[in-house]
Amino acid sequence: MSYVNLPKKTGYEVYRVCEEEFVETARKYADILAVYSGGTVKHPGISDLDFIVFLKNQLSVRMDIENRLPQKVVKMLKGGTILKINERNIRDIQIIDPLPLKHLYGDKYVFRRYDGTTFSICRILDWLPERIFSLWQYVSQDRRDVSRGLLLLKSLTVSLDLVDQLKGDGAYAAYHEEVHSLRRLWFVSEKSLENFNILLKRGMCLAQEALDSISLWLVDQKYISGSPEFIKGAVFDIPSGPTFHFDQKTHIVRSRLYIPWVVAIFLAQQAQSGKGYLSMRLKKSFDTIIDANQYDINWAFANTITKRIAYVESLIKFFHDNGLSRGLLKYGWYLKD
Repeated sequence: MSYVNLPKKTGYEVYRVCEEEFVETARKYADILAVYSGGTVKHPGISDLDFIVFLKNQLSVRMDIENRLPQKVVKMLKGGTILKINERNIRDIQIIDPLPLKHLYGDKYVFRRYDGTTFSICRILDWLPERIFSLWQYVSQDRRDVSRGLLLLKSLTVSLDLVDQLKGDGAYAAYHEEVHSLRRLWFVSEKSLENFNILLKRGMCLAQEALDSISLWLVDQKYISGSPEFIKGAVFDIPSGPTFHFDQKTHIVRSRLYIPWVVAIFLAQQAQSGKGYLSMRLKKSFDTIIDANQYDINWAFANTITKRIAYVESLIKFFHDNGLSRGLLKYGWYLKD
């Protein structure tokens, strides 16, 4: 096993300077209404940077800010992203994920909150299968990008926390604390790499357990009802993203990742909730037609899915109308091919 891109010890000041330099670049674009940062920097040298750029609905120039950033900012972005949101969709940005947002430049906005059980369910089913897929690919490699691995562990704890909040049993609280300690003590502990590998292995097991657990919970709580028999054997494949096979429980067989059939219903419901580009691409990602109408889906849950898809469809229309190919919230892989 070899390791690359190990974290380099730095301070909060470096992040602050990068934010300032990002803003200086943003000032050159008249179409940029505001810049916010997303997330929090708790562990300098390990934490990544996310920027959210709020834009006019109709752009007057090519929005290629990624290509004009100073190299030091590009390096500090690590696994972070530059999200682009048009003016019409700014106040609803947290409908997908409740990002902590910090104002850096331009207009200030008040954001609508999207809390509640059905939004938490969507965020789990949106992200946890992908995080399992990414971890599975990552642990299969003989050459590990350590900074990326630390980000994967952190993002996994976000999903596990949501599962804990819904089920109320705190099953993954201890693991979250271990990941937090690993990141906090990375530059002082002699066992950081050893603990890193241990937590990766455990994380894979816990992630699969959590997805199975929440899938059973959704059926028990009547959020989704029906027979899994129509789903078994189906494949959901995104050319530039993950590939999922479906079964009763999460497992890996012959280089195939199987996840619970409940996730297939969630994806199918997303595909049937809209009429735009995203819904079309979701439908095409299935190798067979899955009719979500064959299943009984809780009304509030289905309504939340519809609202979230409508928001992303609106963003995608803005991207297509203005020739953008990078910076789409959550579903960016659909713009790659």
